Formats: sequence, C-alpha cells, structure tokens
Amino acid sequence: ELTRMLANLYDNFHFSERITNHDVEFDYIIKSGPSHTKNAIKLLYFLGFDDSIIDNAQKLVHNFEDTKAWSI
Repeated sequence: ELTRMLANLYDNFHFSERITNHDVEFDYIIKSGPSHTKNAIKLLYFLGFDDSIIDNAQKLVHNFEDTKAWSI
C-alpha cells in the first residue's frame, strides 16, 4: 500500500528473499521496484512473537486484501 501511495515521491527498491520452515534468507541484491512478496509476518514468527499477534496480523492482511482498506 505504501509503495502505491508514495510512488510519485520515492523510487522503490527491494531485496529478494527465500522463506524456509526455519528462516528467511535475503539475497542482499538491490532490485528496482516494489517487492511482490510478503515476509513481514513470517519475520514476526522467526523473531518469536506471540502466536496471537501473528494470527491477528494475518487476519488484518487478509481483510485488507479483500476490502483494500485497513480496519481499526
């Protein structure tokens, strides 16, 4: 959402990642454009956040994908 909102102000760049069952590995090669993958919630899991926080984040993302609006 932020990449679309700020597209006229900033250029987007990203790293690619590979997500396994135990880790997220980044290639650290800067690529042009926004990332099309979603790794932030997986990072919460690997950092040991409580399952309720992860579950809530996933629900919020699914709702945003369906409605294109963030619920409060």
